[in-house]
Amino acid sequence: MSHETVNNPFQAPRAPVRDVFDGEDSTAEPKIFSAKGRIGRLRLLAYTMGGYLVFLVAITIFGGMGAMMSLGLGAGGAGSEAAVPGMLATLVMVVGAVAYLVLTFMWYVQRCHDMDWSGWACLLVFVPLLNLLFIFKGGTAGANRFGPPPTPNPLGVKLLALTLPVIAIIGIVAAVTIPAMMGQPQQAQQLEVKP
Repeated sequence: MSHETVNNPFQAPRAPVRDVFDGEDSTAEPKIFSAKGRIGRLRLLAYTMGGYLVFLVAITIFGGMGAMMSLGLGAGGAGSEAAVPGMLATLVMVVGAVAYLVLTFMWYVQRCHDMDWSGWACLLVFVPLLNLLFIFKGGTAGANRFGPPPTPNPLGVKLLALTLPVIAIIGIVAAVTIPAMMGQPQQAQQLEVKP
């Protein structure tokens, strides 16, 4: 008997591993509601900014509805009934915040996969300055152990990702100009010449 024809009972079994990619070198469409796969830097910015804007609109709507309902019921005189819409609005906002945080961590795990890191590296987002790696470090070229590279970014992703720097610039300009403009009437009154 030769060694090629005999099965070795002590040989390790061969089985495919699900979280390690061994397929062809194509691209894959990123999944928004999954921690598997890969996304690039621009998609991370776009997804987090889009999710934040949706969350902001939702808490504004539900917070406003809860406040209006509380004021409407509070005018009627029932004290305990007035607190129910406010508590309901708060509950909806907390559920929305938890959902946004879960989605954000899924996107950071996919970004870690793009850099060929374990998903646990997404905890670096809590370390100041090290969290900038998610924005400035590029992904691996071609396929890695987590899958093929993501598809090229569509126009919608590029536009949504650009909202973050635009909002940041508007915020900085507003933080500088609004206090300066608020002091102008006082300066004008001080400079007024009395006859």
